[in-house]
Amino acid sequence: AISEEEALDPAYWNGILSQPASFSRQVVVLLKEAEQVLLEIAPGHSLRDLATAHPEKTEQQVALSSLAGTTPGILATLAELWLAGARVDWYGFHAHEKRHRLPLPTYPFERKRYWIEPGDGLQPTSAQSQQALQAKKPIGDWFYIPSWKRSLLPQRAAVPPATWLLFVDECGLGEQLAGRLGQDGHTVMTVRAGEAFARLNDGSYQIAPSKKSDYDALLSEVEPQYIVHLWNVTDGQPGSNAQELGFCGLLALAQSLEQHPLTGKTSLTIIANGLHEVSQDDTLHIEKAGLLGAAMVMQQENSALTCRVVDMPPSVPPFSAELRGKWGDERGVVAQLQAELTANAADAVVAYRGTHRWVQTYEAAPLEKPQENGIRLRKGGAYLILNGLDGIGLALAKHLAENFSAKLTLTRTPGGDSPGPQALAAFGSDVLLLDVDAADQAGLEAALAQAQSHFGRLDGLVYVGEDFGKTGFSPLAETKSADYEAHISGARRALQALAAALTGRELDFCMITSSLSSVLGGLGLASYAAVYCYVDAFIREHNRSAAQPWISVNWDNWKFAGAQKPAFNDRLDSLAITPEEGAEAFERILACDEAAQVIVSTADLHRRLQAWVAHEADGGSSQASVTLHARPELATPYVAPRNEIEGQIAQIWQALLGIESVGIHDNFFELGGHSLLAVQIISRMRSTFGIDLPLNNLFEKPTIAYLADYVATVQWALQDQTTSQTEGRQEIEL
Repeated sequence: AISEEEALDPAYWNGILSQPASFSRQVVVLLKEAEQVLLEIAPGHSLRDLATAHPEKTEQQVALSSLAGTTPGILATLAELWLAGARVDWYGFHAHEKRHRLPLPTYPFERKRYWIEPGDGLQPTSAQSQQALQAKKPIGDWFYIPSWKRSLLPQRAAVPPATWLLFVDECGLGEQLAGRLGQDGHTVMTVRAGEAFARLNDGSYQIAPSKKSDYDALLSEVEPQYIVHLWNVTDGQPGSNAQELGFCGLLALAQSLEQHPLTGKTSLTIIANGLHEVSQDDTLHIEKAGLLGAAMVMQQENSALTCRVVDMPPSVPPFSAELRGKWGDERGVVAQLQAELTANAADAVVAYRGTHRWVQTYEAAPLEKPQENGIRLRKGGAYLILNGLDGIGLALAKHLAENFSAKLTLTRTPGGDSPGPQALAAFGSDVLLLDVDAADQAGLEAALAQAQSHFGRLDGLVYVGEDFGKTGFSPLAETKSADYEAHISGARRALQALAAALTGRELDFCMITSSLSSVLGGLGLASYAAVYCYVDAFIREHNRSAAQPWISVNWDNWKFAGAQKPAFNDRLDSLAITPEEGAEAFERILACDEAAQVIVSTADLHRRLQAWVAHEADGGSSQASVTLHARPELATPYVAPRNEIEGQIAQIWQALLGIESVGIHDNFFELGGHSLLAVQIISRMRSTFGIDLPLNNLFEKPTIAYLADYVATVQWALQDQTTSQTEGRQEIEL
């Protein structure tokens, strides 16, 4: 605290400005009060923004800037202070003005209509759906397990003649399917994997599987309504080009579709085999698992695309003739796939086994808080946490030390940052620090032996995956195959090394951290989701023959003190797992002996699947054309569109957000926008202006003014390029 004299003394403030200080550490002290109001006394709003983004700040706390540059801005700040409970000297405020008393009614005549549209009362409204998506459930209800349920076989539907593009496999299934579609009057183009783009004699095409320019050339000649991808149907385990035919090929296709958008809605069905373990007899082709992550994110980032995955039996014969036998003449594999493709089914992931159709589901598995004798954690036990010096690993290590007096071996990647003495002292127990490359089998074996020797025992192990860094979050248009291949190669080598190093060892448990992104996908998380789909598949395959099964935990997002909030307010921070909650969930999972894979979702997983994977939740656009509501009260003054481009973007926002007036400086997320609406914004802007807008542009600068400047700049560049080519000028890159 400072005195009134110091607050009014310029010398005091000059001294403050000349001394270094930790803003974050000081703000933490201020934020300890539940209903704190922070006011920045300086030009601009840098400190206000930092305080707003601070992880310790709650929704009840307010951060404002005082010198907004204009009188209306300063008055708006004063009003917000008053609304936040600050005491204002109104007599002093009006001291130099002459006021007249006016009689006013006790209620305002705002002439605003708040009509509630009638409904049947059975289906949840958009607001209710969004509220359910954002509601954090009690910890005991966070847990789910993957499952499969039988479904009726779809009936073949009459589809008007359309253009189909089939990426055909080497087993003959695609050729058989193309023949049947052709017999029904469809135009069918087939594409084979080859060395480079080529137009073959029979009217089919050949492309390099992961070369984007080949897809560009293909889509410049073909505009399909239906795309069927069969390159991952193999006779037995896939070869060394599994990633090229799988994730990397789909990535190149997605990038080309972004750059060459097709007319109307396009259906993409990925047919593969060996993806899923529907029964214990299924052989898994785990190298194909990454395509599941690509399929989820492709339709999340491109709203003009619907993606489905159909998993066939692991072993398929060459389809020189249609498979018969137990399927029967009318239920042949090809005939049933044709019915699946034309039935317009909503199931995102389907598996065929024998004559049965299965749909992927996730069953709720509530876990109660365990009794002391019902947990696999021992008082004074010895535990090894690989990559345990930050994030989830560090949170679990602190919990084990504080609550079980555990003896801990924590590893870091060689060359990583060393924790300070204070950080180690916080554990309050014996800690062994080791530098270990998780992908080095010899290094892992040495670490296990050293931990055993140092503590005389080893009771359990937790493996936390490597940090992806900046390459873990990038829209599909900016994702690089090389980054994905590096990440999945690292995960593969680490899991293989760990499996070999643990051979012959008996532990109470071995837990591998996975991610909820392998279930839900997520904008910008294609590589991340794909790698963790592989991790989940590897663990399922490992548990088939291992003497000691591993536990795979698909964690929801965690938040840690001092970690920066995401640049966009996607309402996910309120759903994030705190270290204390994560530690309790950790104990509950370890008390469950049966589950080999546990999905942790702090909100209703089924609603999240409907919104993110099945796209059944109302994103807000359906009501926008019926009822537009008044612009909410924002700190940003309303500024109307100044030109045609800003006006067109404002109309898109108004239609999707359901707001009658949107200012060019209004923040998309403060207006109620979220990630699903962001995808629709990008899609409609692509259709309106014919240019590609990177998704992260909307996240980082979510205003109409910025987007309009971006569109105008791109249009100018394209026009200038055309003029240069017409006039024969040479274009150089600066």
